Amino acid sequence: MSLLASLEVLLNNRIILGMVAKRRKEDVHSSLLCDFNNGSIVHNHELFSVDHKSLKILLYYDDLEITNQQTKRKHKLAMFYFQLGNLYSEYGSKLKSINLLALVETRHLKKYGIDAILKPFIGELQVLGDDFGYDFKLQNGIVRLRGALFAVIADTPASQLMGGYKESVGGAKRKCRHCMADFDEIQSKFREEDFQLRDKDIHDYHLKQLDENPELHKHFSKEYGVTKRSVLLDAPHFDVTDQLPQDVMHVILEGALSRTLFFVITYFVNNNFFTLEDLNEFVLNYNYGYSELKDKPVFVCADDLKSPHENLGQTAAQIWLLSRVFVFFC
Repeated sequence: MSLLASLEVLLNNRIILGMVAKRRKEDVHSSLLCDFNNGSIVHNHELFSVDHKSLKILLYYDDLEITNQQTKRKHKLAMFYFQLGNLYSEYGSKLKSINLLALVETRHLKKYGIDAILKPFIGELQVLGDDFGYDFKLQNGIVRLRGALFAVIADTPASQLMGGYKESVGGAKRKCRHCMADFDEIQSKFREEDFQLRDKDIHDYHLKQLDENPELHKHFSKEYGVTKRSVLLDAPHFDVTDQLPQDVMHVILEGALSRTLFFVITYFVNNNFFTLEDLNEFVLNYNYGYSELKDKPVFVCADDLKSPHENLGQTAAQIWLLSRVFVFFC
């Protein structure tokens, strides 16, 4: 689907156009990090920092699998969506604010490459990001706006693929797409200032090494964690070292937070501070808010404490809620 045509339809909604035209006071010079508009990328961005009406495009990518009920044949699809980041934060999680951009069978994506899929999208971003912007035909006349890709949101393998990094981070010495940490540093350092962050200059150097030394491609790819030049670099004002955020659901909720809860609960249970029955009774009877009921944690059983990799039998949303209410139990 055409990005520009879809944006034109959205902007013909007067409410959406109003949100693009006028930022709320809390989005301007706020000391609170309410959403990405308060973050450093927006404030330092060469377009967003000078033109608050510029369109902020969020690109999503994920895979799904569907099954034909008659033939039982499975079809794996790559789904691409976009969202207009100018919408106020309360609309960010609404399904109706997320728009389909493209869908393709995964086998075709693997055959032709993700660059071929994204090329038309990048071409429209180049038009939108041009100095003269793009003329949108709205009900009351022509409105000229500029815009750019603000972030690409996906799980770790998909983000690595789109950014031109090693899709399987286990095969790279430098596993992170934001810094140059190796395995040993990851085990012993835990603050951003302790690491050398990737930036455009470093990334350009890595790409130059890959391009000028094809016979050493495998070596440099493993050393730097970079496999190729991403087509996203053709999008105006986009930096693959800074605008591919980490996957909070898998990395934090089903990763660090889940493991932390596992070890804390295991320690307390093994040292007789409380029993699983006590914990489950608390989980059952806690006074959850209306919006929390759908994510109410399930009971934690003894088998859930055998491995830290099972997420205590919870979904990501349940882990998040359990971690918040657990402090009231202790």
